[in-house]
Amino acid sequence: MLMFLPGIAVGMRRLHDTGRSGWWVWLPSASFSVIVYYVAFLYKLNPSGGHLSPLVFLPIIPFLLCPIATLIFLCQPGTPGNNRFGPPPGNGRG
Repeated sequence: MLMFLPGIAVGMRRLHDTGRSGWWVWLPSASFSVIVYYVAFLYKLNPSGGHLSPLVFLPIIPFLLCPIATLIFLCQPGTPGNNRFGPPPGNGRG
C-alpha cells in the first residue's frame, strides 16, 4: 500500500512520455474490479458450484485484455521531443 500512489504517479508520467493520457494507468484496476464483480454475480446465480458454460466468461475477455494493452503502452519508447504533456524529463532523450 505504501508504494501504490508513487506507482500510479510513475505510471502516469511514463504514459505521458509516450503521448498518452495518464488515465490508462487506472484501467487494470477497473478491469480487475469488473472481473471480480462478474465472477461473484455468476456464483450468486449458481451457488451450488454446478457446471457453467464457458460462454458465460466471454464478457470478461475485453477486461482481461485491458491490462495487457496498458502494459504494452508502458513498455513503448517515449515520443522524441515535446508532446502535448510538455518536454521529456531528464536530459531530453525520452
